[in-house]
Amino acid sequence: MNRARATATVILAFVFGLGFTTSLHAGTFSTLAFDNATVQPGGPRHTDPPPDYGKIFFNMEGYSNGAFSSFAVADFDSTMLGIGFTVTQINSLSIVLTQDNAAFTTDGPINFYLSEDTTTSIQFDAPSPIMFDYPPDSQGVDGQLQPLHALGSGSFMQTATGDPDTYNLTLDDAGTQYLINQINSGGVIRIVITPGSPDVSATYAGYSNDMYAGPVIAVGASGG
Repeated sequence: MNRARATATVILAFVFGLGFTTSLHAGTFSTLAFDNATVQPGGPRHTDPPPDYGKIFFNMEGYSNGAFSSFAVADFDSTMLGIGFTVTQINSLSIVLTQDNAAFTTDGPINFYLSEDTTTSIQFDAPSPIMFDYPPDSQGVDGQLQPLHALGSGSFMQTATGDPDTYNLTLDDAGTQYLINQINSGGVIRIVITPGSPDVSATYAGYSNDMYAGPVIAVGASGG
């Protein structure tokens, strides 16, 4: 097992343990992203030949960063949450991201969304189906990956590479029902994270990072 997977296992166990209840039909269930993208003005970040830094890293950078401006997309397989019952209620939702910092890392706000568009490709293509669009008042998404359900904001603060940051999120009624349907049907859960200021550079590990754990989603759910 590589270091990233070992770290991910620890994070999953920790998150699961925090929310577990004795009920047979309630608990907190977690899984790693199976894919992610850092979406820049030229589309999903891509390097050829490998390594593919768009998958190894997972960054949200405001429009002051020019060609490196980016929002991030993470895809999760709901069947990997391991929920063995029909979900009727979402009790909590959180994302754990592991810092992977650089010389340009800069503190600032980031915003979280649940996207109902799970079919638009987040792979590098020519032309790309998605890209960071940056007029001055923009988070970069600008009408892409809709519908989007706002999940709230968080504050990225650089500490040390390898440190996990947990962001506790809030669903509206429509987002809750959509998430319940995705889990019960075994669908993809797509999370979009955008820069909340022009200067922020939030730098995290992606799902294929060999050193640190990629994005983790934790869902507190109950049902029958």
